[in-house]
Formats: sequence, structure tokens, C-alpha cells
Amino acid sequence: MSAKDDLYRQLSAYYHHESKGFTTQDCERFTSASRSMISLYLNQLCDEGFLRKENTRPVRFWLSGPTLTAAPQRPEEDVFQVLIGATESLKSAVELCLAAVNYPDGGLPILVTGASGVGKSYLATLLHR
Repeated sequence: MSAKDDLYRQLSAYYHHESKGFTTQDCERFTSASRSMISLYLNQLCDEGFLRKENTRPVRFWLSGPTLTAAPQRPEEDVFQVLIGATESLKSAVELCLAAVNYPDGGLPILVTGASGVGKSYLATLLHR
């Protein structure tokens, strides 16, 4: 389980009945992650639809996922279904990417190269998901 998934599970336990929301500083009380990492994870969870945020000072977050007690589920195979050619011409490249991402202890570094405009940033976004 990733640190982000663990943080989400803890948030679900602590704040499932909280109407005022919570801040990054509130999360520091029950996790050992740094404040910058907590902020990164919270923003990623917002992007994935598990949290919502209000841009106040300080930024406040609320749980908004469909299942507040479960960790986020992100099947890696489904992420690449939106990539044109994922099951045909790019199948071997997608399989290599999945193998690198799923490598034990956090995956392997991946260097994406190619000409301008071929979709390197798009592939990197899919890999990140």
C-alpha cells in the first residue's frame, strides 16, 4: 500500500463525520509524512476525486469519495485503455511501462524519449496514474 493510500484511509477514519473539513496541518498530527508530501498527496486525491478542496487560507479539504472507508482503487491496466494503440501497436511498450511501474519497492525510473509532439507528456501522465 502506498503512503497516499494509507493517508486516505487515515483521513477516512478521522474525518468521515467532519463538517468543517481539515487542513494539511491537521493531517500532520497522525502521519509521519512531511507537510509538503501531505499537501502533494491531498492534491492528488483531489485530482482523483476522493477529496474536494476550497482554496481558502489555509486550504480546507473534505472527503468526497464514493466509499469513504476504502483506499482508492486504481487498476493500472484500465489507465492505458485511453491510449490509442495500447492493445495493438503500443502493446509491448505499455507492457514494459506496467512492468517498470509495478516493480517491487516503488517501481523503476522510466525515461520517456521521442520527437516533439509524439505524446511523451501524455504517456508520463498515464504512467503517473
